[in-house]
This record gives sequence, C-alpha cells and structure tokens, in this order.
Amino acid sequence: MAHSEERHYLMVNTSEEDEEDEDGDAEHEVDGDFWTQTMRSVTSQFQKPMTLLPEVSGMANELVALTEGGDRTEEEGSPADVFFRVDMYDSVLVAAFGGVTMNLDGNDQLHVYPGLLFIFCIPLVAIQFWLTFAVGFGMHPVWKKQDADEQEQMVISMKLLLMLVVQLTFFDNLLMTLRCLMFAMNPTTWTDIKRVDPDDPKIQHSLFYWLHWSGFIAPAPICALMMKIWIQYWVSVQSCSIILASDGIKEAIFDSLAIGFIIELDVAMWQVVATVMHLDSFENFSFELWPLARRKMATRESMFAHLCDFKILHRGHGARRFENCLTFVVIFLIYSRLLFICLLALDSGLLPAARDVCQQWKRHVSEDWGDKLLGAGFKLISHVFASLSFFDVDFTDELNRMADPERGGYCTDEYAEMDFSKAKDLLVKFQRVVISSMVTFTLLLLLPQLFYSTGAMQKAIEHLDVGGVTTHKTHQDNPAALAAQSAILGTKKLKELKLRVAEQFHEMHHRILSLESAGEQGGTQRPRAGEFSPVEVQTNMPFSTATPRMPHMQPLQPMSSARWVPEVHPISAFGVYNHQ
Repeated sequence: MAHSEERHYLMVNTSEEDEEDEDGDAEHEVDGDFWTQTMRSVTSQFQKPMTLLPEVSGMANELVALTEGGDRTEEEGSPADVFFRVDMYDSVLVAAFGGVTMNLDGNDQLHVYPGLLFIFCIPLVAIQFWLTFAVGFGMHPVWKKQDADEQEQMVISMKLLLMLVVQLTFFDNLLMTLRCLMFAMNPTTWTDIKRVDPDDPKIQHSLFYWLHWSGFIAPAPICALMMKIWIQYWVSVQSCSIILASDGIKEAIFDSLAIGFIIELDVAMWQVVATVMHLDSFENFSFELWPLARRKMATRESMFAHLCDFKILHRGHGARRFENCLTFVVIFLIYSRLLFICLLALDSGLLPAARDVCQQWKRHVSEDWGDKLLGAGFKLISHVFASLSFFDVDFTDELNRMADPERGGYCTDEYAEMDFSKAKDLLVKFQRVVISSMVTFTLLLLLPQLFYSTGAMQKAIEHLDVGGVTTHKTHQDNPAALAAQSAILGTKKLKELKLRVAEQFHEMHHRILSLESAGEQGGTQRPRAGEFSPVEVQTNMPFSTATPRMPHMQPLQPMSSARWVPEVHPISAFGVYNHQ
C-alpha cells in the first residue's frame, strides 16, 4: 500500500447551510418540482442502504409526499368528528360503518349488520311511546282554574321553571341525535366515510354482498335516528303535561325526574342486547375517511351522490359546519313549538296530553288514509301491550269513551291541536314573552353557529385576543399559500435529512479508518459481512482522520452488500473542498 498517496473516503457534506434561517422561511419561494426531483434522486441514490437508515428513509418518503402535494391526514384515516352516545338507536348508525362487532371463537369478530339492530329499535320506540301516552291518558284535561290566586300563580311559576330544567337535561341528547341524523342524511357520508366495502373481493363472495350497498344500508340508521328524535320530542311535550298536572311542587320535582327515565331506556336496551348477543362496546369507535381516490370513484359510481356532489357537503370543505347549522335550526324550531304549546296550555288551562288524546281519537274516525295508517299503528301497539298485561283491556274502546262527545267524552273543537292560526293568536296575546324568548333562542342557538360556521368568531378572537389566546390565520382556500407553506416545511425537513445522512456517513468513515489501521498493523484483511472496504480517492487536500465522533450518532447496522459505496460528491462534513 503506497504511503505517498493520500487516502480519503467519500462523505456527505451538510455544512453548506449549517446556519438556520429562523425568520426568513416565509420569504423563500421554493419550486415544488425542484424538491420532488431532489428527494427522488436522493432516495434512489440511497435505495440499497435504506435498511441502514430507517429514520432517513422515513423522512425522505415523507418529504417526497409533501412536495408532491399529498396530504396524508386528509388522504386516509382522518376522523370525521362525529360524536354519538352508546345506546340502541346510535348503535344502528355505528353498525352501518362497521363499528359494532360480535365476538366469535378465538380472535374472530363479525361485523353486525345495522338492519339486525334496527329490529330491536322497533319494540323500544313502542315501549317509550306507550309509557308516556299511558301516563297522560288518565289525566284530567283541565289542569288549572282561570281565576287562580297568588299562591297558585307561584306554584305555576315553579312548574314552568321545572319544565325549563327538564328541557335543559334533554338538550345534550337531542343535540347529539340531530347531529348524527344530519350526518347520516348527508349523501356524501356514504361515499366518503369508511365502512364495509361491497366492492371488496372477500365481500363479493357472499350471496348477500348487495346488502352493503348504500341504498340498502342507509335507511336503517336514518329511520332509527328519526325515531329517537321523535321520542325525545314526544317525551318533552308529555313532560309539560305531567309537571303541570302535579298537585304540588314536591310532586312536580319527582315527576320531572321520573320522566327522564323514559329517555334513558335506549341505553338500558343496548346493554341488554349487547350482553345477550355478545357485542363489543363501540364507545371508542371513530368515523374515518376513505382515501381521496376512493371517495371520488364512489361519488362517480353512486346513482344519487353524484347528483348532490356539492363541495360544501364533503368533509374538509365545510360539511361539519353546514350540518351543525342545520342541527341548530331544527333545535330552534323544536323549542319554538314547545314554547307555543306551553303558552297555549297556560292560556286555555288544558293539558297538552288531552289534546294528544283527542288527536289519537280523530285518527280512528278520520277518513284520511294518513290518519287511518297512524290510527292502525296506535291500535296495534295498544293491542300488543294489552295482550302482555294481566288484564284484558280494550284501549281503543276506552279511548272512544274518553274522547267521543257522543259517549260523554271531552274532545271538542277547543281541544284541537296546535296549528299556525293558534300560534298567531298567541303571538298577539303574549307578544313580549314570545319576542323575548325568540331573541333568547336566536342568541343562544343560531347566532353562535353563524359566527362559528362563517369564521367570524375566529376573526373576532384574533382581533380582540380574548384571554391571551393567539390565533394563526390558515389559508385553506389559497393554493399559493398552501404551496408556500409546504415548500417551507420541505426546506426544514431537507435540512434535517442532510444532517442525518451526514451523521451516518461520518460513522461510516470512522469504521473504514479503523479497518484500514487494523490492516496496516496486521496485514490486509478481507472485510467481513456488514463491513465496508475503503475506497481510495486521489485528492490534493488531505482529510483529517482525527475528527471526533459526534455524541448523538447511532452505530450502523450490518448491510446485505459489503461492497456497496454511495456515489456522492466527496465533501467534508465540516467544510467544502474541491476534488480534482
């Protein structure tokens, strides 16, 4: 081995830009194609030793994806931010997206079809309806005198306060149910959210793979959530009658607590079904997005979704805010109707439950096909529960006896249900109460959602800096801003990548020097597997072999090819020098 020749080894330099720009990142204009080509050349050049550099490989792949404009969080696995309760009705929605599973032998699991869980919702809604209707069925239709004294007026005011408290306890459940319903009724939900794929080859082997098409699977959760909302509204109306018909404050408090138990029956029903059928809890389930290509393909192939392919209906483009606005609009309408029902009860002295009894009776004697259908449903439910009881009671005959004026019933035109004409009369009579209530509902329900959906709330917080909170502007709708932000992030990642590569090749240099020293002292030795043979490079600048090892460097792992040497420019890790 000639001592007159100077021996040096190939290394990677990262010190061209050792100085980090702390404040100037936003001023650089970076070409995305340049970074893409640069990173592809680096990754292709280091294709073989990537097993040695797992951290460098991951960073390079991430940088290439970034420079190509891919958003991995948007592309696949992003949460849809839809929340639900663990109850019987919501289990149908979660099961439609593969979130309800059944334990089998071993570690096997079976995705439960939502139609199966929907079957259990039918008796549940019948039980909840019948319990509330039976409570108000035997009440006296008149709950107060027209000339009430001061003590009775005080009791009435306390009852109204209890009615408000009951509605506040129902608010969270109603809000979450409406959000789930808007989510299920959004046509892009069934093309963008992950679920059991009917196009999966494993699913297509089944004879019933068509049951997983969105046209067959969507009606079950939508109907289940609509039944849940109807029961919540029905119980809210009946709670007004139960509280108003109470004899005193103490009885009204206990009645208001008992009425909430009917709403919570869906949770108890789910616990029974989950225990009997060995179903797993879905409280940790989250709705996730399909990859972008899969979403676009599903939208094109859907017979209905492509007709409603509006940008605002897709996740990441305002779908959640749009659904949230619709949710609070529906809540505003529900509470407005409840307000007029309570005002009508205060004005007439008649219970809302008495009007519901008269409405059920009119459906039995009406000639309209819609009323006949609803009346037949009520007759079926009453017959089922009468058959389950120990006493054979004909509720249809009892209803006719209480409501039919020809048989001494109380159902007259005065007991007609709430309509627009009655609401108009109440608005004129209780003008101040109605206007103040509507303004309160608007300020509490609608106005915050408009500020939140339009981004006005974020701008207001940014300008006012409330509580010391500092917000940063996001340019989601500006492609140039997104490209500049991605380029700046790519620059930082490239600097970090160069440092990692330099550390690895610096370690490689020291190992080669140690092998050469051992060869000069004990003769030339053939490198073992996982080691490198030195590469002799003629240069006019000597390289110091006494460079200390950096304390944060990690040792190299053995390579599959012992003769490979990366083809890079011979640049020092601590300074640039020319190679002749």
